[in-house]
Amino acid sequence: MAFNKRPTGVQRIVNWRSTNGQLAFNKRPTGVCWRNVKVYDYYYYYYYYYYYYYYYYYYYYYYYYYYYYYYYYYYYYYYYYYYYYYYYYYYYYYYYYY
Repeated sequence: MAFNKRPTGVQRIVNWRSTNGQLAFNKRPTGVCWRNVKVYDYYYYYYYYYYYYYYYYYYYYYYYYYYYYYYYYYYYYYYYYYYYYYYYYYYYYYYYYY
């Protein structure tokens, strides 16, 4: 997963503490425009989510198609079995009648 990817030159400073002693994840060195990185992260997140959603939709569609195909095959098999049974019954009836 590449959620934590950043543009070149930007590093995540985790251990940089602020004056009140809490972690300041959003603090960056001077000269780094954090807003652009934020937009880049949001865009990357959105793109990744869209790609994941598209992949999931494609997978669901493929699974649905496969299920439909399997159902059709099962129906065909059932029809064939019914036809065979009918033929066998007819043959038996004919044999009995004869």
